Amino acid sequence: MDRPTWTAPLLATYLCEQTGVAVGERTVRRGLSELGYVCRRSTWVLRQRAEAEPDYLPKGKGSKLS
Repeated sequence: MDRPTWTAPLLATYLCEQTGVAVGERTVRRGLSELGYVCRRSTWVLRQRAEAEPDYLPKGKGSKLS
């Protein structure tokens, strides 16, 4: 399934559909934790996308918006 982000309840639903084994949100979170992952709100910001652009120029020091 092509998704930019996953929530624990959505992942639990997806796993149930794929495997036929129903698990809860807490079980998903524990499993992710054991694998070194966490399920949190995304922290993607527009600056990261802008910095990926070849013509990106950072704001100058002292800018009101920096």
